[in-house]
Amino acid sequence: MIALINCINVSYLWIYLKRKEISLRKALGASHFDLFFYILSQLFICAVLAGTFSILIQWLLSKQSLKILDVTSYYISVNLNYFLLGILITLAISVITAIIPFFHMLKIEPAKALKE
Repeated sequence: MIALINCINVSYLWIYLKRKEISLRKALGASHFDLFFYILSQLFICAVLAGTFSILIQWLLSKQSLKILDVTSYYISVNLNYFLLGILITLAISVITAIIPFFHMLKIEPAKALKE
């Protein structure tokens, strides 16, 4: 629960920092679907990058797996299914936690945000 609240805070901060860009998009006629697709595409890029770095770290740890196994009794291996599952879970959490900031973003008035 704390991790989800933290993700909502990060999403809200991201939208707060991008409010001028979002306001400009709204002023130029972007629909709510276009804005949602924009946010979703940004979250997708972040999820893929996070998944790629995690599989890279897992691969590096699997190279040292025998040493880690001796010390901690944990065996580390690379599995593509877990990588894809991790990306899907990351995307699902991103979409869920972006819902609240998205509704806040819809209330942004373009002229007021561009004035700041």
